[in-house]
Amino acid sequence: MSVETHQPKKKRIRRVKQELDYLRRESKKLEDELAQLHTIQANRPAGAISFRPRALVQEKRHALLWGHADVFKQQLQQSENTLLEVKRVLQGPPFRDPTACFLDTFIEENGDKEVFVVQSNATLPFGMQATASALWKVLSTDQIKNYCYHHQIAQKSDTIVAQSFGIRFKENTVDADFRGKYTFSRFTDGDCIVIVWVGASEPIELNGINCRDIQSQTTGWIQISEQRSEEMKGTLVRSYSRLSVDSGDDEKPQSGALLGLAQFFHDKFMATHYSVLEKSLIEEDWKMNSGWGGSQSG
Repeated sequence: MSVETHQPKKKRIRRVKQELDYLRRESKKLEDELAQLHTIQANRPAGAISFRPRALVQEKRHALLWGHADVFKQQLQQSENTLLEVKRVLQGPPFRDPTACFLDTFIEENGDKEVFVVQSNATLPFGMQATASALWKVLSTDQIKNYCYHHQIAQKSDTIVAQSFGIRFKENTVDADFRGKYTFSRFTDGDCIVIVWVGASEPIELNGINCRDIQSQTTGWIQISEQRSEEMKGTLVRSYSRLSVDSGDDEKPQSGALLGLAQFFHDKFMATHYSVLEKSLIEEDWKMNSGWGGSQSG
């Protein structure tokens, strides 16, 4: 009797290697922080007032962001609060003409912070429900898992998708290792459908440099409604998102570099997902107008 042996797939080997590399980096980080803590404790005079060294404060922030079960709950609450901002943003000059077609990206000064902003306005030649279904299908997909060394779905339903991830991205001059959590939510707001996303991530390594005490926060939404202009027919799709970076004073150069990569990642996302969205729009429109699952006689 012969016994068949199967060689592990290259894709699986690559993912295992990425997971091992990730664990090695995490182990090295913990060793460094433990050594720092021992040094601080050894040099502290007897009877000195106790304090929390930066390493512990940083670990607490990491625990809140990556290990705390309430993070997704907080993101969902933030998503619901974002609904209140939609009408205010849409009252601004860029959105006053519903027939306009634009996609703008820019850096906005907000106090001592810089924020990467994306806003768009377009009318699509599809029905409102088909458009909403297609956008939700593309945005809520878990296909990112195919590129991650870590991926976990915390919650998934027809209106909520919450995921955590760890990913190593290499292309051209960019070599970045990120981990994060994000939540997509779908709401019905009057006669509109609104898709909201809230995400938090931190770079572990950026172009060969280990990153510490840096976190990025992103919030965005897409409002989908009937185009009511007499000049155009179809579905009006308007979107707005903001990405900001928080860091310690020692990490300002790296946080600036991270914000500078926002445009690169935005362009990469659009190039990757445009054809996928186009295909999904056609499929959802066909379902709505032809009857999904119905038989046809020929």
